[in-house]
Amino acid sequence: MIIAKTNPIESLGEHTKQLLDRYEELKKYYGKHIKDKDVWELLYLAAKYHDIGKSYTQFQNSMKRILGEETTASNLVYIPHGYLSPFFLPIQKLKLTKHQRRILI
Repeated sequence: MIIAKTNPIESLGEHTKQLLDRYEELKKYYGKHIKDKDVWELLYLAAKYHDIGKSYTQFQNSMKRILGEETTASNLVYIPHGYLSPFFLPIQKLKLTKHQRRILI
């Protein structure tokens, strides 16, 4: 399991699903006020990929230490997950404009 939070323990999948549920709720209540579909598309992508950097070994090791679990040997330096998450965006597949990419990242 990729750990997103430790108190309570929450997997990255669970955490992302909750955020996507909140996205749907936000869209339900504000969709009639914010009509630009690009805004909603970028917000959806941001919610979907916002914490994917938490899969990084050093982040997972820090979560495992908190939980008292065995960690994975690694010589990697610690990089905050928020800096790593944009690297996991499938930019080519998303076919975003340069402006949209800058906003999303």
